[in-house]
Amino acid sequence: MVGASGNLAGDIRNSLTASGVYYFGNGLRAGAILGMHTGEALSCFGTYTADPNGYVANNYGSSTHYCNGKLSTLGTAGRLPFFWALNLSLGYDWTIDAHNKLSVDLQVQNVTNRTGVIDRNQTYDQGYIPTTGLPPRNIYYGLPSWQAPRSTSLILRYAFE
Repeated sequence: MVGASGNLAGDIRNSLTASGVYYFGNGLRAGAILGMHTGEALSCFGTYTADPNGYVANNYGSSTHYCNGKLSTLGTAGRLPFFWALNLSLGYDWTIDAHNKLSVDLQVQNVTNRTGVIDRNQTYDQGYIPTTGLPPRNIYYGLPSWQAPRSTSLILRYAFE
């Protein structure tokens, strides 16, 4: 497909994940995960308007590499901002006997409640060509998707052999 060369959506140039867990002598454990990476490449997907028969537009809609009637190769619509998230956990393990174990965990995702941008709508138009010329623009083009807010999970595990 014309315009399909370039940086893919998952093109993250730099990434760092640091994780660790500490086991206390009394069965308690504490853990943390810090994930961060540079922004992913963004593309602009639209309708191919140069086809006189409308074959491409009718069959592919706004899935080609054309925006506003111009070629837009993959990854040329900018990049997302730097992303990071911190997750923490606290758990306790009980050994009931040689064959039975019980553990309880409290996990907090996105501890800082950061609201970073994780994606943007990359569909430029509505995918059809009206008789008036260029396809109507998608009003949601460029709108962000946000990082999930802080959430907490309580996990109870029972293991037996």
